[in-house]
Amino acid sequence: MKIIVGLILVMVMLTGCSGEVLETLADAYVQPQPQVLRNLEVSLPEDAAVMSLSTDSDDTLYLCDGYTVTTYIEPGGSLDRTLKTVTGYDSSRLTIMETTRDGLACYQCAWSAAGEGQMQVGNAVILDDGTFHYAVSVMADADQAARLEPTWQHILNSVCALSTG
Repeated sequence: MKIIVGLILVMVMLTGCSGEVLETLADAYVQPQPQVLRNLEVSLPEDAAVMSLSTDSDDTLYLCDGYTVTTYIEPGGSLDRTLKTVTGYDSSRLTIMETTRDGLACYQCAWSAAGEGQMQVGNAVILDDGTFHYAVSVMADADQAARLEPTWQHILNSVCALSTG
């Protein structure tokens, strides 16, 4: 009887030693390559003057005839965070039109906000390459928006993020 119990115990212990593999690892670990920062390009009017160029940010403010243009390069991943930076609002307070441009996700929106003395109106385009957000916004006093609409459309339609390679 002791021999039978001993054989059963040995058989139970050996069942864990079968040729079946319970866990596997890939043959080679492929480390994801960081995406290269693209060049943000936009067609600005000749009278655009650089107002601010910060060394710790890729945001640049241009003063134009009665309006401003701001360019942004933000870390990707959170469209809401980029919208908050560009417009001052989170996505729940904006109507966002999503399309594609040059193979990249493209988000467009407009907003209004209280400004110095009167309401301000803004429009923005954000391009998303999966790693970075490339954005351009235009903003002016609300009473100037209708006059500036053709200029703004030209500027926002010219926004592109070109590969550096």
